[in-house]
Amino acid sequence: MSPPTHAPPDACSACGGETRSVKPITVRSLVPDGVLDPGADLAGYGFCPNPACPVVYSQRSGGKQVRQADLRVEVFQKSLSPGRPVCYCFGHSVEDVQRDATSAEPTIFEDIQGKCRGGLDRCEVENPQGRCCLANVRAVAREVQAAAAHVSEPTE
Repeated sequence: MSPPTHAPPDACSACGGETRSVKPITVRSLVPDGVLDPGADLAGYGFCPNPACPVVYSQRSGGKQVRQADLRVEVFQKSLSPGRPVCYCFGHSVEDVQRDATSAEPTIFEDIQGKCRGGLDRCEVENPQGRCCLANVRAVAREVQAAAAHVSEPTE
């Protein structure tokens, strides 16, 4: 993937897509020692959610990149594996959420919400996007529910 020629300052240096700011603690906790220069300034990194882009973190000034292969964890947005994490703090995979979404009484979303309200989440250091996973969990559940509704629609 060649870098974009005229990308906005908040764009991924690899694909040119929009990135979301992450705090230095997120990069520091998920990138193993030796990947970035010791003592490197970890400010100004953005998370690239583009599934087709191998870069997870792109430094907005300086052009440093961190790729999926460099991280300690598999990145939800960069993988298609049903075993990939969707909730990093509490260990729920896409497969778990899919199974839960088809159950008579889904509980994962409420369980995560309750634990977050109780201050048990560690999204800034566990989740590569540096923020809460609930939007991702909800999206996975909705996809499953939409697919199930489509399958159960009568054909004429």
